[in-house]
Amino acid sequence: MQQNLILNNLLLRGGIAKGNLIHKGSVIYGPALIKAVELEGKQAKYPRIIIEPCVIESLPNVKYDKEFNMNLLKKDSNDNYYYTDFIGQCDDLDYQYEFLLFINKMQETIKYGLKMILIIKL
Repeated sequence: MQQNLILNNLLLRGGIAKGNLIHKGSVIYGPALIKAVELEGKQAKYPRIIIEPCVIESLPNVKYDKEFNMNLLKKDSNDNYYYTDFIGQCDDLDYQYEFLLFINKMQETIKYGLKMILIIKL
C-alpha cells in the first residue's frame, strides 16, 4: 500500500495499536485510537507506520504466519519500534529498473513535500 501511495505522490505515517474502540455513527473513539494517534504523532516522526509492541506480541504463534508477518516488518534500532518496511518490500519488484523508478519517484515525492512545507511557512 505504501508503495502505491508513493507512486501517487503521497507519503504515509501512522500508528497501529490494540485495544478498545467505540463506534457511534461516524464517530470513533477509545484508548486504541488515542494510542495510535500518539504513536503517529510522537514516535513515527517520518513516513512509516509503527506498531505497538502488544500488537507484535499478539501475532499468531503458527510458525509460517509469524515468519510471514515479521518479514513485512523491521525493527528500528533507535527506538525499538517495529514498522512496516515498504522499501524492503521492493524485493517484490520484478526488475532492478522498476526499483530505480520507485526510488526516483520517492525522491520526487519527498522533494515536493519539502517544497510545500516551505511555501506554507512563508
